Amino acid sequence: VSVEKMETILALPLVRDQYSDYYNDEADDFWLGNQGYQFRQPGNKENKCPRISTVRQLSYDEETGEGEFEFYHFDVKKMANGQVGVVLYTQKDNGYDSNIHSVPPDNIKDYREAIRCFEWLESRVFKRNDVYLSTKNDR
Repeated sequence: VSVEKMETILALPLVRDQYSDYYNDEADDFWLGNQGYQFRQPGNKENKCPRISTVRQLSYDEETGEGEFEFYHFDVKKMANGQVGVVLYTQKDNGYDSNIHSVPPDNIKDYREAIRCFEWLESRVFKRNDVYLSTKNDR
């Protein structure tokens, strides 16, 4: 996951037009199977760093309407050395309001899973963007 890849995905018209209302609880997420993606654009209303978040649904109880989720957040931030890089965070507690924790470099399991989620997005979002552009141009 690189700054360049994140900037490219965040700049896609599909992402900008349809899925970048990060602070609206009613906004649509970009779903691919049991994984949803949320996008926080540069210059957002909260003045926070650009972010791509992955929300993985781990389970869902139809009787109660409750589910268990796992969150990964890729933030584009200025590092201590002055360079811009990507920092990985997670929310292991269940819910959007739970605490966010940085993922330590030795947590290989979370890094592997987060990268797998990002690669899943990357492998599909460009095709979806092409479809979006072709239908948008047909109007």
